[in-house]
Amino acid sequence: MDEDGAFPDEDIAALTAEGLLRAPLPSGEGGHGWGTAPDGAAPLSAALRLVGRASLPLGRLYEGHVNAAKLVLRRGSAHQAKRAACDLHAGHLFGVWNTDAPGEAPLTLENGVLKGRKVLCSGAGGVALALVTARDAAAPGRRASRGHA
Repeated sequence: MDEDGAFPDEDIAALTAEGLLRAPLPSGEGGHGWGTAPDGAAPLSAALRLVGRASLPLGRLYEGHVNAAKLVLRRGSAHQAKRAACDLHAGHLFGVWNTDAPGEAPLTLENGVLKGRKVLCSGAGGVALALVTARDAAAPGRRASRGHA
């Protein structure tokens, strides 16, 4: 099912239809706690294996989606978690862009502006919301993250 240069829109739609994009939400909020609850680890592992076996690019996108959702749900503010839950219910695909360009200065947040770049941004142009990590220029040693479409 892998196709170079193509975004797997139909496959993402299938994951959405099966409820897999909202699966990281707690069970009381319409999800299964995949990645966010202890009893969600085994089913998440099985899902990642199956999705990755069908399509490695889709598996990479789905893993990034779950990781981004997990980070916002666990570490975000109450407002951010509530917004993420709404976006997950709406079937929005999340992504995590974390890898700095080797040999270059890391992505930095300075006065509300991102400076620099990331590499290996799985889903670029296809994810609805990306969690992007950056160094915080105002607090050296601290990483800032912001989610944007």
